[in-house]
Amino acid sequence: MLVDLFCSFIYSILLGVVLAIWLSYSGVDNYDLPVAISQTAMTAPWLFISGLGGAAISLAAGFVTANIIQKNYSNYLGLMGTVLALISLNGTADYLGLNTTIFFALLTLVAILGGGWLYGWATGSADPTDSSDSQED
Repeated sequence: MLVDLFCSFIYSILLGVVLAIWLSYSGVDNYDLPVAISQTAMTAPWLFISGLGGAAISLAAGFVTANIIQKNYSNYLGLMGTVLALISLNGTADYLGLNTTIFFALLTLVAILGGGWLYGWATGSADPTDSSDSQED
């Protein structure tokens, strides 16, 4: 869970730096830059880039978590996804509309569970809740 939070934090900083550089080259004055960043970051293209990057980070975090746990990881991924979705709801509810906030929270949850599914697919594990040590052919 900390991997997801830390990587999302770093991704947000990098996205803000890219946005600041782009706005500076577009001719925005340095004094108006913070307001311009806040307004531009809430437009559809930047929200899409932000959501896509966040989903990729959550997918990778779900994969890493399933790799660490290796047995019965679906329950833990569900719990982790729910906690991170609630953090997402709490952090973005003031800036985005309720529909968009719920969409991003569900995207986080689905991406984390998708990372667990991807781990199961990559390792050949058919059922992530199966606790038996033997696999049938």
